[in-house]
Amino acid sequence: KAAASLLGYDVEELVGLSLTKIDAETSEEQWQQEVEEMQKSEFYTETSNYLKKDGSTFPAEKYLNYFEYDHEAYHFAFFMDVSRQKDMEEKLHRSMKMEAIGLMAGGVAHDLNNILSGIISYPELMLLQLPEDSNLREPLNVIRKAGLRAAEVVADMLTVTRGTAASREPVNINPFIQELLRSPECQQIQKQQPDITCKAILEPDLLNISCSAMHIRKSLMNLIFNAYEAMDS
Repeated sequence: KAAASLLGYDVEELVGLSLTKIDAETSEEQWQQEVEEMQKSEFYTETSNYLKKDGSTFPAEKYLNYFEYDHEAYHFAFFMDVSRQKDMEEKLHRSMKMEAIGLMAGGVAHDLNNILSGIISYPELMLLQLPEDSNLREPLNVIRKAGLRAAEVVADMLTVTRGTAASREPVNINPFIQELLRSPECQQIQKQQPDITCKAILEPDLLNISCSAMHIRKSLMNLIFNAYEAMDS
């Protein structure tokens, strides 16, 4: 009765069916091979997809027994719906995959931090030795700021892998936007789109906000890039 209820058949209907009618992956030839395996070991098990009367399928663990009695051969087939187990296995595999990605990202982030330390610190040392009117100060500042922004991205990567919240700080959004528009990224896209002008109209009396400056910068940068791309299309 349990098998009939699970498969959607009446008991009388199910009694008249062979295993190949409900096992979606087993043909008559394969069934004969399984019978031979059972005759060797008296027990056979595998996972297959079972077919309900309405045409839907579900994963099942099937257990097949074989024995002989009074010169007659008997086969017993037991099966169990393992949909929930399969679903749990998939979730576990995804979890393990995400954990592996997190470990890899953490290792990459630490390696990038070592590389960025030179990109940030050497321009700072050079700026200390350059006169105020040197033409090299501006390019070195651009390099240093780009390194700092890259370090923020690395910190964000570590934040995600560790599952911790990003640090917050008081930020005035106006100078933040102005600095963003002068950044190499914005200048580069403006060079690529010379017919489009980006103009900031800022409210002068804005109060500071408590935020993750890196994420605000990324959001604003995405807004600018998306606007350029939308106008170009």
